[in-house]
Amino acid sequence: MHELLDGILLCFQPLNAAFLLSGIVVGTIFGIVPGLQNITALSILLPFTYLMPPNQAFLLMIGIYVAGIFGGSITAILFRIPGAPENMATAIDGYAMTRRGKASNALGAAIFASALGGTVSILVFVFAAPQLANAALWFGPIEYFALIFFALAMVALIGASPVKSLVSVVLGLLVSNVGLSPITGTGRFTFGSDYLTGGFDVVAVMVGVFAIAEVLTRIDAGPAVPAATTLNERVRSRFPTLAELRAIWGTLFRSTGLGIIVGILPALGATAAALLAYQMERRLAPTGRKFGTGELAGVAAPEAANNASVGGAMIPLMTLGIPGSSSTVIMLTAFQIYGMQPGVSLFQEQKELVSLIYGGMLIANVGLLLAGVVAVRLFSRMASIPFAFLGPAIVILCTIGAYAARSNPVDVLAMFGFGILGFFMEKAGFSISAFVLAFILGDILESSFLRTMILFDWNPLQIFTHPFAGALVAAALATLLWATVRPRRPTSALIEA
Repeated sequence: MHELLDGILLCFQPLNAAFLLSGIVVGTIFGIVPGLQNITALSILLPFTYLMPPNQAFLLMIGIYVAGIFGGSITAILFRIPGAPENMATAIDGYAMTRRGKASNALGAAIFASALGGTVSILVFVFAAPQLANAALWFGPIEYFALIFFALAMVALIGASPVKSLVSVVLGLLVSNVGLSPITGTGRFTFGSDYLTGGFDVVAVMVGVFAIAEVLTRIDAGPAVPAATTLNERVRSRFPTLAELRAIWGTLFRSTGLGIIVGILPALGATAAALLAYQMERRLAPTGRKFGTGELAGVAAPEAANNASVGGAMIPLMTLGIPGSSSTVIMLTAFQIYGMQPGVSLFQEQKELVSLIYGGMLIANVGLLLAGVVAVRLFSRMASIPFAFLGPAIVILCTIGAYAARSNPVDVLAMFGFGILGFFMEKAGFSISAFVLAFILGDILESSFLRTMILFDWNPLQIFTHPFAGALVAAALATLLWATVRPRRPTSALIEA
């Protein structure tokens, strides 16, 4: 406890406070702009760490890491443009709330859930890091495969048509398989193209199926339909009332816990945490059947989970030297630049730095309450712009974001291609969220499955000799079977406001 208090006091020293605040501002900006994620900012910053003292460098990175995950929720809610992959799920109900004139409620819920999830995860990080890190060591490829297979199977329960949901999942898995196999190096669906050998970029896919598809949908609807950004109120951050908090408290608690667990597990990260939390709350939340129509819990779940994964991802990084996310890979590199080795020696030899990291992460998460309100006031002014002007601006912004991710002009063409795909999928009633979930988790599913089969000499029945993995796989198979034979629910029951 005293390390946390010492860290908080150190963060309020003028120089430390300036670096932490700068990180929060930069992280928020990079989170809002599609393609310019927190990992982009961290990557740009990394070479300059040679010129900075380690304490200030890590405070700057912490501010970027924490704020960057939240920043993308603003554009996700107002314009259905997730600033980063971890905000994709937020766009579903957040944008639906904007269409219903409840943008302020959605933004307030996102800010509150982000701050709560992040703060709780940091407290867990401080007080239970060694124990939780050790618990994650028994998660091997078998458990990873079972967990992701179960998550994708649950998608079959979404929407009025299980068949369309499953087709969306299969399509997402096929798209994720484009490129070289992560285990064998074999090319799949490359057709001799150097670009396809590297697979599709997640930013191009995400921006395409969400933002470009929405622009096409608005064009297809014609001028008779009110602009998506025409609101009946001035957009502000309206935090949840006590009654609303009571209604979503279970969602906040479960999603925060899931986010911490997913954060601890290497390679999953904030995106998987948000998507898994959203799918979980579809089944567990009292209003889960209405997800997709503009439910407050549908905004709170992914935002609590993705920010909670931040503290979770720091646990294996600080105690074992194992990055829990892409952003913590950059931080691990920074430790190496300064000649520090995460683990027991770090806690013994760099006590001041460890305390600063504790305090900086806690202050940054609590600071989201203020930073979020300010950011919303600045960017919500765009909500009154007519779509005739906003539409082209969105396309330009998305084009810049798609290109900036890998500096590859073909990614821009891919973005428009996936935009057309997303437009027709939505028009035909297929699930965009199921497609995106499968695309994001496809690589991890494939690599963990192949490793599992190699371990079991290609005998899949051996999975059931592992109790945890076997139970998840059995539950997934039962879910798929039930979803294909259950009576189809009326669509009207699913879209009732």
